[in-house]
Amino acid sequence: MGLNTACTKDGAIKPTVVAQPVMGSPVPLTKIEDSISPNPCNGNFTITTNSNTNQTVKMYDIVGRMIFNLTINGTTAIIADSLKQGVYDISITTNTGVINKRLVVVR
Repeated sequence: MGLNTACTKDGAIKPTVVAQPVMGSPVPLTKIEDSISPNPCNGNFTITTNSNTNQTVKMYDIVGRMIFNLTINGTTAIIADSLKQGVYDISITTNTGVINKRLVVVR
């Protein structure tokens, strides 16, 4: 059973976001750390974070076109089956700054 993403009229990808509950008591954060795995992936990946505050995630293709823009809160699974093979830049904006990551999609 595979989950697919929806596309809008302009072709923008609308990924399915699956939130993961944050376990344990809140810990004061001095630095937010995010990681993306697996990398490379098939379009489905997880952003793992030590934060439970809202973060804005923007994904861009290799020529700089925005693929999606969404808000996450805590560790989040992203299902984007319709991503084409290639290299994508991901910008994660937090309350302490911007984290830039690169994601490789292979088919």
